[in-house]
Amino acid sequence: MPLAVVSLPKERRKSLLPKESLAADEGQFCAGFCPLSAVNRWSPEQANADQDTVSPVIPDSLRVTAVPQTLNKVEHDSLELKCEVSKSTAQHSHVSIAWYRQRGSEAPVEVISLSRDFVLRAGSAYAQRQATGDVRLDKVGETTSKLTIYNLHPSDQGEFYCEAAEWIQDPDNSWYAMTRKRSQGAIVNVQATDKEFSVRLETEKRMYIVGEPVEFRCILEAQNIPDRYFSISWAFNSSLIASLGPNAVPVLNNEFAQREALGQLKVAKESDSVFVLKIYRLRLEDSGKYNCRVTEREKTVTGDFIDKESKRPKNIPITVMPLKTSISLEIINNASNVLEGESLRFGCNVRSGFGPQSRLSVTWQLVDRLNRRSEIVRLDREGTLHPGPSYAERSSYGGIQVEQVRPGSFTLEIFNSVKADEGHYECRVAEWTRTLDGEWQMVGERHAGTPVSITALEAGFAVTAISRTPGVTYNESFDLQCIIKPHYPSWVPVSVTWRFQPAGSTEFHDLVTFTRDGGVQWGDRYLGFRTRTAIEKAESSNNVRLSISRASDTEAGKYQCVAELWRKNYNSSWTRLADRTSNLLEIRVLRPGQSWSLSPSSAPLVFTRELEQPCPGSPKPQPLGQPESTVYLKAKPFTGSLPRQILKPGKGVSPMSVTKLQVSKSKRSITLVENRPIPLNCSVKSQTSPDSHFAVLWYVHKPSDADGKLILKTTHSSTFEYGTYAEEEGLRGRLQFERSASGGLFSLTVQRAEVRDSGSYYCHVEEWLLSPNHAWYKLAEEVSGRTEVTVKQPDNRLQVNQTHRNITVLENEWVTLECLVSNRTSPSSQLSVEWYVWRPGQPEKEVVAWLSRQSTLHYGDLAAPGDLRSRLHLESPSPGLFLLSIQNATVRDSGAYNCRVEEWLLDPSDRWYKRAEDLSGLITLTVKQPDPTLQVDTATANLTVQEKESFPLDCSILSRSSPESHFAVTWYSLRAKEAGDHTEQQQEEEEEEREAVLSVGPDAVFSPEAGRWEGRLRFQRLSAMLFRLTVLQAGGADTGNYTCRVEEWLADPNGVWYRLADEESGMVAVHVQDAGSTLQSVICSNDALFYFVFFYPFPIFGILIITILLVRFKSRNSSKNSEGKNGVPLLWIKEPHLNYSPTCLEPPVLSIHPGTID
Repeated sequence: MPLAVVSLPKERRKSLLPKESLAADEGQFCAGFCPLSAVNRWSPEQANADQDTVSPVIPDSLRVTAVPQTLNKVEHDSLELKCEVSKSTAQHSHVSIAWYRQRGSEAPVEVISLSRDFVLRAGSAYAQRQATGDVRLDKVGETTSKLTIYNLHPSDQGEFYCEAAEWIQDPDNSWYAMTRKRSQGAIVNVQATDKEFSVRLETEKRMYIVGEPVEFRCILEAQNIPDRYFSISWAFNSSLIASLGPNAVPVLNNEFAQREALGQLKVAKESDSVFVLKIYRLRLEDSGKYNCRVTEREKTVTGDFIDKESKRPKNIPITVMPLKTSISLEIINNASNVLEGESLRFGCNVRSGFGPQSRLSVTWQLVDRLNRRSEIVRLDREGTLHPGPSYAERSSYGGIQVEQVRPGSFTLEIFNSVKADEGHYECRVAEWTRTLDGEWQMVGERHAGTPVSITALEAGFAVTAISRTPGVTYNESFDLQCIIKPHYPSWVPVSVTWRFQPAGSTEFHDLVTFTRDGGVQWGDRYLGFRTRTAIEKAESSNNVRLSISRASDTEAGKYQCVAELWRKNYNSSWTRLADRTSNLLEIRVLRPGQSWSLSPSSAPLVFTRELEQPCPGSPKPQPLGQPESTVYLKAKPFTGSLPRQILKPGKGVSPMSVTKLQVSKSKRSITLVENRPIPLNCSVKSQTSPDSHFAVLWYVHKPSDADGKLILKTTHSSTFEYGTYAEEEGLRGRLQFERSASGGLFSLTVQRAEVRDSGSYYCHVEEWLLSPNHAWYKLAEEVSGRTEVTVKQPDNRLQVNQTHRNITVLENEWVTLECLVSNRTSPSSQLSVEWYVWRPGQPEKEVVAWLSRQSTLHYGDLAAPGDLRSRLHLESPSPGLFLLSIQNATVRDSGAYNCRVEEWLLDPSDRWYKRAEDLSGLITLTVKQPDPTLQVDTATANLTVQEKESFPLDCSILSRSSPESHFAVTWYSLRAKEAGDHTEQQQEEEEEEREAVLSVGPDAVFSPEAGRWEGRLRFQRLSAMLFRLTVLQAGGADTGNYTCRVEEWLADPNGVWYRLADEESGMVAVHVQDAGSTLQSVICSNDALFYFVFFYPFPIFGILIITILLVRFKSRNSSKNSEGKNGVPLLWIKEPHLNYSPTCLEPPVLSIHPGTID
């Protein structure tokens, strides 16, 4: 039966090969362990036939070999050992193989074996490991098997060897081992790893609050943790919480299992070395000692675990404290002292201490002056607003507003405050947190407060009536002021009523009322007041002014004002808080032209009443119980004019005519620039009557005149009359008269002032009144102070750039010269620009061109003739910048340029005059011709040609001065002069004779050819800088030196060509050979003769040489006497050497070289 090697995979799969299948597969498994042919199989028939025969002896051919070695391994490494088993037995036999481990004198331990029946089994010590795939036996060759042990243990240390047995079958079908052999052993040392481990327990802190999370981390420190088995148990106060086996599945006890099911607790394996116990919401009963225990376990062969070493760290005690709030409050308000009716605004900020899971409720309370506490509003933790009982109605009308600005920040605003709102305001904030059963529990409460003082609106409320004009004349106006104290803001509603008691009457009647909402209501009596009365309320205060115009006897009497103070309630109803009545004002109306006069003996004492009132809402409020106002009466002797309040007709008082016209006498000096307006003012400081009309006469006084001259007169009826001065000087179109709205200021403006308008101006004022019979009469007149007017021309501010510059350009380039006006007298002025040039060799400057102020271009004498006029371009790209451009500049344009700028102004008569002029800095312009950079190839050359041939003469230009230049080229033939009767010094200075061969001008015009060159010259321009002259049909007379001379021509801006540079090339020595009647010429001239001489002799000479060689070879073999020393022939003839020139310039040379004789 064949040997079968069954390989079990590491994934703990088992497969057993059935015995019945071995025969069918013997061809697959017999290699190396059993015969490959089934012919040698023993059968019962063969046994019966051999009963009478003697069994032969079977030789021992079993071979078992393994490599002897020593291996040092570490625990958990892998081990591989190979064993080779072979046999050569002719009979049919089976082989079994087994691996053993032996340690010292101990009995060998079977590791794994393969029986003769091909059954693979492991020894009892390795059965479990073979089942998990850690022990394998594999066939890796025809006769080689391999033992593999994964995950070595320290117990695997020892000597490993393999043992093989050869089995044969008896006739009775029984098997017996013919021979058994073992291999040499391999010493395997396994070093055990460290089995020690340590455990530590960690948590963040030891003190917690109910509801906070806590996490315990049990950290295992050991080697090869993934390959070892550990179980973890958690304990609280020595009671088991949970345990985790090697499979990392937690098992919790009843109480903690319920919390884990509710998501309040978690036991998990975070990594191979970290185990976690986490309680998400702590309870008070969670206070105590926590610990973890780690036990290492070992897996047995049967798959069960047994406990080994166990360790635990020190206990960690934690303390869970009950909930308490740690918030702190800060309360702020808009003002500690406000006026009744203003809004109260409070802010309550929770600065720190509440967590994200907490909620806050806010309650606002007021403690009044009597220490009574009332709840204003409450905002619960759900955000619902609950007004207090006494504030419910007020809150329903929007009078109270509570808002959460941001988490932990609350505001309270009370609109339209009343005196009852005064007191101590408190903000109470309670912190709430949710318990484990879902109910909300108040953790704690904090409060903060601030006092608020409210000033009552009626405090200090008083009213006073005053007038500055208690005595007026007919047709005058008078004002009555109703002053309300204190000064209330504009939103405080106050109604004011003026009451009137006519002279001789005892009853008051309402004249007009300024209502609290800003309306005006007129009384039903004295309807005539409405057409001549105006009532006005100041925007910044509640003061009401009553203005009565065109006074008459009807308006004479006593006046009084009544003020009422109102407050608007939160429900839009009105409440009258207080009313006050002012003092009496008596107004007397006098006839026109009358006034009161007082004799000195009747000078009375004047009593004034001064009120001191606190300002509502001031930082120092008036204490409670203080009188509303304090009256001070001060008596002092009268020393000046009496106040009109006490002037009454009677003893010592009499009416008198008096004028109050006053005109300003101030003197002024005005200096201005022409074309500006001259403002002249005539101010009436006071007048006798507000109904006065004025006639104003305007005069001017010149130093050359004795009296002033009338300019303009305006009558009291506002008509105009021009004076003689205005007519003479033509001022009618330049005069403008105005009168201010108040009527006391008259203005005369002289537009577009001129220098001749300088002088002394003044006005003459006449006061006119309308008499009772409606006739105008002059009441008074007065002259004003003088105004000295000086009109001058504008200051010269013209400035032209004075910078000197140098400009260098080449011919034919454009150049731009700049003239910059950096400042000017007036932006409306006009400029003219004139350009000059100082040219070298000229005694004076010349005008190039000028641009007039009307932007007309003119050319000077220098630019008029010639082409300069067409090359000049004058422009002004921006105001104040003038550019002179010269196109295609020439050398003659060189010089020193500058510009002269004139500034023209327009006078008031629309005439232009020159105000200023200025010169610019010099601009030195240098126009140069291009620098010559002409360079011709100066290399010398030798040229040999045959007679009648042609030879070239190249003239190569290496560089040029300008790409626009043209070239003139002349070729010369140089010959030495013939010797004569010259001295030695003259012979040394002898010059060569130059003969012009051909000349080509810059305009490509050829010079006529000389006699001996005629018809033999050919000119070529191979490129822009390479010229070639070819001489045809060369003769002996053409022998000599040749050179070319190049001239570079350039056109100036006027199109005139001038020579810029010239240079001569290197010499070319030409030698012309005389051909004559040579053999070469004869042969080359005849084709038949050429082939006869150069081609037909070749085969003839070849045959001849071959014949000579054959003869010498035969003669050498026949006669040794003819040989020289060392057997070297006396004569050695080489093959002919032929030099052939296909151009026939040289004849073929046939040479036979003689050999060498040793």
